[in-house]
Amino acid sequence: AEPTEQLTITAAGRFDTTALKINDRLATKGDEERTTDASGSHRFERFNPAIGATYSLLPTLNLYANYSESYRAPTAIELTCANPEAPCPIPTAIVDDPPLDPVKGKTWETGVRWSPLPQLHATLAFFRTDLEDDILFRNDPQSRVLGFFQNVKATRRQGLEFLLKGVWGRGQWFLNYTLTDATFEDDVELFTFANEDRIALVQKGDVLPLVAAHRVNGGVEVSLTPAWKMRFDGIYVGSQYLRGDEANERHRLDPYFVANFQTTYQFRNAELFIRLENVFNAEYETYGAFFENTLDETGVERFLGPGAPLGAFGGVRVRF
Repeated sequence: AEPTEQLTITAAGRFDTTALKINDRLATKGDEERTTDASGSHRFERFNPAIGATYSLLPTLNLYANYSESYRAPTAIELTCANPEAPCPIPTAIVDDPPLDPVKGKTWETGVRWSPLPQLHATLAFFRTDLEDDILFRNDPQSRVLGFFQNVKATRRQGLEFLLKGVWGRGQWFLNYTLTDATFEDDVELFTFANEDRIALVQKGDVLPLVAAHRVNGGVEVSLTPAWKMRFDGIYVGSQYLRGDEANERHRLDPYFVANFQTTYQFRNAELFIRLENVFNAEYETYGAFFENTLDETGVERFLGPGAPLGAFGGVRVRF
């Protein structure tokens, strides 16, 4: 709808229904009858509305605001592994469990789009997503491999995103910055290897693990000739808490920067390309978790997932 020449309003809605029927054939397999039976029928239904508005202050300056809701039904493996009294080794076993609640999300976004010059475009957006009954996996305190899924009452992701991009006669460029504040919005107990009690007392406001507060990526592409192009791009990722440190008590992953290079040459319907990733061969980690070292009995350690080293790729793309 367009109430005025400057104002445009859109509205939408979607009804979601998810039905899961689980038949546990192992419960009565053979002569032995198992004490647990994961069979059951589950149905989740929800109407998810969305509404948005855009207002043109100037031909080159627009304000916008959106609101939407979403939901995610628990998966079969989550539904069959949700009992604290009967943890299971994910994802190889299932037991009879109480049902989980679906994850409900509410997202607000507002911002401004501005083109001060024909070759320059900017976007500034503020966002917030509140999740109710977020589903997280919790290890059993007495086991290294057993655990169960549980609902967490509330989590939140909010922040801002700034995008600046431009073009000129021989190329184009872009710069993007994202600030994300991802937090627990309720007190909850979660398993952790990071302390002797194996329990993390997570408080409202604690930061979600493996979510970087700051991300910056950018790049520039230059046309040396009509057929030959070169591209430089890179990404910076800020520090992150490790999985298992939901209470934010331990040292975080170090921030890192990765630079890449690519060149392409167009010859008729074929394109030759060479791409170098992590051109400075930076050493960094993209994942981290606390876990007990059982090989040499050194206790709980930081287990890190290393990032990819310098890599070179090349090939030919042909269009018919």
